[in-house]
Amino acid sequence: MAFRRQMGKSAILTIAAMGAGLLAPVAASAHHGTFLFDSTRDVTVAGTIKDFQWTNPHSFIVLMTADSQGTVRQTEFEGESPSVLTREGLKPTSFRPGDHVLLVTHPRTDGRPGGMFVKVTLADSR
Repeated sequence: MAFRRQMGKSAILTIAAMGAGLLAPVAASAHHGTFLFDSTRDVTVAGTIKDFQWTNPHSFIVLMTADSQGTVRQTEFEGESPSVLTREGLKPTSFRPGDHVLLVTHPRTDGRPGGMFVKVTLADSR
């Protein structure tokens, strides 16, 4: 309490702002950005949409895909935020469960199935 009485209100606000500034890089690094995905490679994946999640900070397409042996599996693909998708002309109802699509993706850097979708083409070529 004595420390606070010796410092003026503006000094306390300055110290608080400096502390927040020091924490900003930590908060920014918590968001993974795109380092999880290999943006130097495009992989095209065909499948049927199980779910399309129009969520912040990233959208998701859950796709049912078949491997070379015909085994069907659920795979998740991350996309941009709804604001970016809106600028691209998409809306929450653009993709529905059951839609057959081709996704162009940047695959995961760790080799697991999935990736970041960069282009989606519906069966009717839209």
